[in-house]
Amino acid sequence: YGFLAPLIGKTFFPSVSPLYQLILAYNVYIITFLARPLGGLFFSKLTYRYGPLNALFWSLIGVAMATGLMGLIPGAAQIGLMAPCLLVSIRFVQSFCAAGESAIAGYYLIEKC
Repeated sequence: YGFLAPLIGKTFFPSVSPLYQLILAYNVYIITFLARPLGGLFFSKLTYRYGPLNALFWSLIGVAMATGLMGLIPGAAQIGLMAPCLLVSIRFVQSFCAAGESAIAGYYLIEKC
C-alpha cells in the first residue's frame, strides 16, 4: 500500500495538491490499525463458537472479496466523493478479516501440531 499511495492519492483525491493527496492516501492506511483489533476480537469469538476451520474460511473469504472489490472501485473522477468512502470502507473490511486470518491460522497450526 505504501508504494501505491501516490497513485491512490491521484485517483481518489484529485482536487487537492500532490502532498495532500499523499497524506490522505496514508490516512486510509491508518484505518487498518483500528480494524485489526476489532477483527481479532470478532474472529476469536467466532473461532470459539464455531471452530477454527469455519472461522478461517470466513476470514479468507472476507479478505478475498475485499481485495477483489478494491480493484473495482472507480476513481473520484467517475463517482466523486463516494470513491474515497468506498476505499476506506473496503480497506476496513479487508483489515478486519485479515486480523482474523492471521490469528486463526496460527491457532489452527498450534492445535494440529
